Amino acid sequence: MYVDTETILSRTKLFAQIFEDMKYRDGWLTFDPEFAEFVAEQNIAWWPLYGNQAQLQDAMALVLFSPEQARKFIASPAGRQDITKAALSRVEYNREWGSSFEADLPNVLGMTPATAKQQKATMERINGWLSALVANLYNYISVMVYGISLCQLVADAMTGNDLALVKAIHVDRTLLNLPYFQQRLARAQLTGDVDFLDMLGYRIRNPLLRSKPKHPKLRMVFAILQDQGLLESSPYGELLDICRKVGVYAGTDVNAFRKSLGAYRQGQLKRKDF
Repeated sequence: MYVDTETILSRTKLFAQIFEDMKYRDGWLTFDPEFAEFVAEQNIAWWPLYGNQAQLQDAMALVLFSPEQARKFIASPAGRQDITKAALSRVEYNREWGSSFEADLPNVLGMTPATAKQQKATMERINGWLSALVANLYNYISVMVYGISLCQLVADAMTGNDLALVKAIHVDRTLLNLPYFQQRLARAQLTGDVDFLDMLGYRIRNPLLRSKPKHPKLRMVFAILQDQGLLESSPYGELLDICRKVGVYAGTDVNAFRKSLGAYRQGQLKRKDF
């Protein structure tokens, strides 16, 4: 089986560290207050990315890789097999908005003098980068908790699956900004659909996690591998090797590793119909 190790390692290292750094408070996962304030003030909208799995993957490829690496990711068997020529040209054209994020952000926060045009272009790059980052992070958290991506939950919700809809909102409440979700809420309000409103309200007011995640980095890596379709299709030895390379698992015993993976899957089964 082909495994694009470069893609997996780049993605897992970034998100495993972010997930570990998130604050845990009574079941809620939160970002650093300064980061959260910046995202809110800039009106950064990441939720539209959940409507298209291909778009979400492309956006993250633009953030993580150089133009050559991004094209490799999108065209690789481990990445996307259904990519079109239009998407490849889109990567070539749009890569620039993510390439200088580390240099741009300090300038924006420090209000370094720049022309209005330069400032606008910089903010567009940063907004695109952050949209991809936040959307992908919540997408992986959804896989970790429910065993299914936010993209799939949104797709299922739009076919009339109310359980999928409220699960998606449980992971990311900003999904209430999507037109279909607003329509469903309006319909429930106007028709007095108490069952739906109770189900929705329960998930809005309750935290996603029941306890503080143990081994958060390892769990995030499992979620990313699952989202890429590798968790079910790869031998335990290959999965163990990936986790060791990323630095989230130090052991070498395949049987012990299998138990850790089993505990991760068991947690998803308990939340299947929650």
